[in-house]
Amino acid sequence: MPRRHPDLPNLYVGVAADSPEAKIERMGRGAGPRWARGHVVRLRPDLYEGFGTTTPDEARKQKTTLAVELARRGYTVNKDTSGSWRVYVVQLDGRQIEDPGEGWVYVGESSLPPEKRLEQHLSGARNRRGPLFSRKVHRYGQHLRWDLMRGLPTLYCTPRTTRS
Repeated sequence: MPRRHPDLPNLYVGVAADSPEAKIERMGRGAGPRWARGHVVRLRPDLYEGFGTTTPDEARKQKTTLAVELARRGYTVNKDTSGSWRVYVVQLDGRQIEDPGEGWVYVGESSLPPEKRLEQHLSGARNRRGPLFSRKVHRYGQHLRWDLMRGLPTLYCTPRTTRS
């Protein structure tokens, strides 16, 4: 499962009618979201200090507040990596480009992994709003330039919503 920050674990933030320990026990038996099944390691009370018994509506608000705060700190929360962006570089076949001012590489940004983004360019992927590819990369793209991307940071935005 992808992570917003490679050194921080993926976290499940949920709401339970009983204790967090009971919720984790049920998840160990297969309850909870499918993506978390078999991956629950332990509770992290250090990350949810100050949250306690309350009404269901207030608990949902606390869940959102906690999820947003943890995402701001770089954790992946409830499988949400939508706020992470990467710069990627694609080698272009320069022999076919007439204007060298257009360059021999294409630099882009995406919330997708670079391999998936390159695949979209090369395959000419579209959605209902139109093309998801650059014509130059579609026509002249060769491969990712990992040597030029090495050390570039992943940028994180505050998540819009969190999935549970």
